[in-house]
Amino acid sequence: RMRSQIFGDSDLFGDPAWDMLLDLYIASGEGKRVPVTSACIGAAVPTTTALRWLTMLEDRGLVVREHDKHDARRIFVRLTADAETKMASYFTRSFSPCSRAGNARLTDADIEHDDPPSFMLGK
Repeated sequence: RMRSQIFGDSDLFGDPAWDMLLDLYIASGEGKRVPVTSACIGAAVPTTTALRWLTMLEDRGLVVREHDKHDARRIFVRLTADAETKMASYFTRSFSPCSRAGNARLTDADIEHDDPPSFMLGK
């Protein structure tokens, strides 16, 4: 949301899937459960659009929906363990000094493991 505020144009940064992943990652770190309705609101798009994106994330194994044990009307959504690992890896690598060097690119092997990216190992 800060990007939209700084640039003064909310239409420049429409990325509902990323907004959902960020929201769920932050909630996980804070030990909070996120209802589907809240995840949709956090995406800053119409609810039907957000639900389509949520389904896409679920189909790709990045989020799971869980029924509330105390209220059958409510469903929570959370990141899968794989998505949590990938989000942590993204932030670790995005903010490391080596990630800004040249045109370094991550390989699939880098993403699948917690090892340092190949460009950091001189591969």
